[in-house]
Formats: sequence, C-alpha cells, structure tokens
Amino acid sequence: MSDEQLRLIHNETGPDFSAELCLGAKLSDLDPEAMELFRTLWERKSPGRGLATRPIEQLLADAELVVGGQLT
Repeated sequence: MSDEQLRLIHNETGPDFSAELCLGAKLSDLDPEAMELFRTLWERKSPGRGLATRPIEQLLADAELVVGGQLT
C-alpha cells in the first residue's frame, strides 16, 4: 500500500469521543445497576481475574474508563 493510500485511510478516522474526559462527572453519577452489569459481562468474558470483587473505581480504571481520576 502506498504512503498516500495509508494517509487517506488514517484521515478517515475521527476522534475517539469515548476517550475524552467527562469533566465534572463523578462515580455517583453512574447507574449502579449498569456498573454491576458491566462487571458481570466482563467477568463472563474474562473469568478468573478477580473482577467480581474488584472495587468499581479500580474496575473502571482497569477498563480505561477513568484516567487520572476523571471519568471518560
């Protein structure tokens, strides 16, 4: 693939808005039922990693949904 084709492909992608910080958002803003569903689904996909007992703050950080103490 030529450099020009690669450049065009890379230019097609947009910013990842899910990775941006959500300033002012707190863990208390998140739905506890949704957090437990997230935990359950991740545990089902990756059993034996201690996800069921991990604090929600750590679980979100491990999923890169908290960066520098801020929710994304």
